[in-house]
Amino acid sequence: MSDFAVGATFLAVIAGIVLLAIAYVFVPMGYRNYVNHQVLADGLPATATVVSLDDTGNRINDQPVIKITLHVMPPNGTAFDATVQRIITVASYAGLAPGSVLNVKYNPNDHRQVAIVYGSQ
Repeated sequence: MSDFAVGATFLAVIAGIVLLAIAYVFVPMGYRNYVNHQVLADGLPATATVVSLDDTGNRINDQPVIKITLHVMPPNGTAFDATVQRIITVASYAGLAPGSVLNVKYNPNDHRQVAIVYGSQ
């Protein structure tokens, strides 16, 4: 095998590894974003109490990704717990604490799918 073929093969392997790493990071994020938009559009409204906040250690544009555990209370149903991960500005994070009550929407067929309603949604 020529030096060129070895170099091209090595480059192709490195490119494949880089693409897999990028997909590993961005595909789940894109899916969560898609599900969040679907739940906001089609979900049922409820209120939720913040049970806990945990910094995941991840940052996107210098903003923390926070894991928020919620106790969701549908108006006509059984309460349940759900966990969401959101990018939150430092200012918003300071105003969010266990015991805070939020408006949310949820998928009645999959209680893991909960979206926090911000503003006038």
